[in-house]
Amino acid sequence: TYVLAFLRGKTHHVHNKIRYEWLFLGMILVTFGWFGFNAGPVGQLNQKASQVLINTLIAILSGGFSWGILSYQKYQKEDCTALLNGMVVGLVTSTAGVGFANGFQMLIITSVSSSLTYLLTIKLNQLAHI
Repeated sequence: TYVLAFLRGKTHHVHNKIRYEWLFLGMILVTFGWFGFNAGPVGQLNQKASQVLINTLIAILSGGFSWGILSYQKYQKEDCTALLNGMVVGLVTSTAGVGFANGFQMLIITSVSSSLTYLLTIKLNQLAHI
């Protein structure tokens, strides 16, 4: 199908489809590695490791949700890259406290940090005239 689209002159649509596939594949790999990165220092599969894994999942979901909601409010359309950016911000900001915070605290930490990072990104883009 990519070859037919290329021959018809619709390369822009094909390029975006390939790009999103690679973004999703990259996010899957990063997420899989981050679960191991966060739970690995525990050293064994016990209650602490399960808390770390659940907190990591909460960080991914709340970070992506917060960034995605703010992006939707601004542009009035769904955007996959906004969701993926928020997921990465959630992972990054959760790493320091993933073994110490409970689920609700992790939800608050990653939601606030993802929202603030989104707003700062918008402000910096406005200052840079991008």
